[in-house]
Amino acid sequence: MLLLSLLLCCCGTGPRDLRDDAPTGAAPAFRRIEPLPASRHGHRAHVIGNDLFVFGGYSGSADERGMTHTRIQDLAAGTWRRGASLNQGKSFFSSVVADGALYAIGSSIERYDRAADRWDVVLAEGVFPRTHFGAALIGRRIVAVGGYPVEQSGVRAFDLDTGEVADLPGLPGFSPGDHFHFVAELRGELHVVGGLRVKNFEPTAEHWVLDGDRWRPAAPPPEPVWVKFAIWAVLDDRLYVFAGFGEKRDDALGSASGFRYDAHDDAWSVVAPPPELLVMPATVALDGRLFVLGGDVLGDGPSPTAASVYDPEKDRW
Repeated sequence: MLLLSLLLCCCGTGPRDLRDDAPTGAAPAFRRIEPLPASRHGHRAHVIGNDLFVFGGYSGSADERGMTHTRIQDLAAGTWRRGASLNQGKSFFSSVVADGALYAIGSSIERYDRAADRWDVVLAEGVFPRTHFGAALIGRRIVAVGGYPVEQSGVRAFDLDTGEVADLPGLPGFSPGDHFHFVAELRGELHVVGGLRVKNFEPTAEHWVLDGDRWRPAAPPPEPVWVKFAIWAVLDDRLYVFAGFGEKRDDALGSASGFRYDAHDDAWSVVAPPPELLVMPATVALDGRLFVLGGDVLGDGPSPTAASVYDPEKDRW
């Protein structure tokens, strides 16, 4: 399930402290993220405490299309270290944080034990989709939507407490193999936005919210969207989506766009587009800003290792 593109760079004075309790005139309390040790895309990233975790990603090798690598950055020291490898390589997958622990989701579900530096398999392979899906933590359940293989495609939940797997009500109009949806938790509810239809590989501008055992429509995005060519993240119950979606899934994609969905108002607004077009980066929220990590470029040139940063308060990159 999931995307990417960009255009526009701004400069100016440094952003001010976004914390409510920041004293007037105080120096910015922002942490920074050092460049990735190596380029990657189709990976995942999360911040827990003062550590940034980057794991998985696409590998072009014939015998392993999904990376097992885990890299951890100490945000205070600005240094990277190796973490334990995933038991199963994963790319174009999903992940959540629950109870302070990472969960890597892609065919199997693995939980990272920080104290032991170990990935433990909590759900065996073959139950959840492997790739091209989205997932979010809703209450005590990990919920996945869409993806491949089609036998595991749908709306499927894993209970963190009981280990039980259950199929949830199908997304309206869904066909097995529909993929690259934006899947997010906003105000405690599961939101599913956009995605590609497997029947014609055309993107949609639909927006659905799971309300108990039924789906209700929500405000649609300004244009059809899908994850592959997008930067996206959730911050303060707002979904940020940046990309150059255009008309076709693999073409030049046109000019970049930026949108923000506010779950409080059920409304979309236009925000500053990103500075470049990327394929499947990872994005983390840190100290009120969004950091875009990695991703592949379309066309010639090296893939980025340094983070791009978006400041929502100033609406600029």
